[in-house]
Formats: sequence, C-alpha cells, structure tokens
Amino acid sequence: MKNWISKTKYYLNSFLEVGVLLLAVSVIAEIIFGPNVAFFGSQVTQNLISLLNNLGSQGIAALIIVFAVIFIENKQENLVKISFRSKGDFSVNDFARNHYNGGGHINAAGGKSSQDLNKTISEFISILPRYKNALKDAS
Repeated sequence: MKNWISKTKYYLNSFLEVGVLLLAVSVIAEIIFGPNVAFFGSQVTQNLISLLNNLGSQGIAALIIVFAVIFIENKQENLVKISFRSKGDFSVNDFARNHYNGGGHINAAGGKSSQDLNKTISEFISILPRYKNALKDAS
C-alpha cells in the first residue's frame, strides 16, 4: 500500500512540475510575442488570473499574487528587460519608473537594466524591503 501511494505521489508531482513549466513558458511567450501567441492560445495570463479568481470565489483555492516580475537577459544588447505585473493598488508603473528607467500602467509596466542578470536580480531583491508595507496593503 505504501509503495502505491509513493508512486502516485511521484507521478502527481512530476505532472505538476511539467504543468508549471508549460505555464511559465506560455506566460513568457505571451510577454515576448503578445497576447495572441500561437500554440498557447490567447491571453494566457488573463485566463490564468480569471481561473484563479473563479476557483477562489468558489472556496476551492486561494492564491494571492500582488507583484510578479520576469527578467529577460539580452546578452547581445547588454540589457536585461524586466516585465512587472501587479494586482490591486500596488503601482508597478511607479516601481519601474523609480528603479528601472521604465513605466507603463498601474498594474502592468516594463523597465530595463544595463547590469547583467545576476546583478539585476540582486538589486531587485535589495529594493523589495522598501515596498513591504505597500505590498502588504495591496493584498
């Protein structure tokens, strides 16, 4: 019995990992190529948010994402492009303008860094504590 449970758990975890990987690839493809990406369908992030909101409203699942970031390094241009998304009152537009020479809308913005990917991510992590209260209030 224990072996059957272990095998089932292993396969479920493997399936979940593949699903999360495909979801991440589809979100990145949408950011790079726009909302109507071939193969992945249209508006992946919007559909995902809608699904999570519906599940949460039914009491099935709850997931709170206030601030999401994707870093894409372009080594040929010596540039890291950054995509910011938020939910609620947290302004990624202000965040991008203040720290990454960018801007956009309150809940969707972009920026860039001339540092390499590792330094950009380290800098981002060092900035986050300044926004702890704003992120907490936005959730």
